[in-house]
Amino acid sequence: MNTVLRTLGGALGGQIAATFVAGTSAAGLPALGGFTKTFAMAALALTCCVGAGPLIPARAAVAVQSATIPDAG
Repeated sequence: MNTVLRTLGGALGGQIAATFVAGTSAAGLPALGGFTKTFAMAALALTCCVGAGPLIPARAAVAVQSATIPDAG
């Protein structure tokens, strides 16, 4: 699941960034505004992820039962 979401996010983020850069081109060259929008998008995504991180529940501690070996002595 982690790999699928990471791949999907990378592909989608790359395409949105390309849209921002290409959509604000002047005379065929990318304008500075497109790169600024792309950086702002990445910063917003990072802020959302950092905010969502503490909301992920921790795994419950697994009780380890040690096997008792009868004394051979």
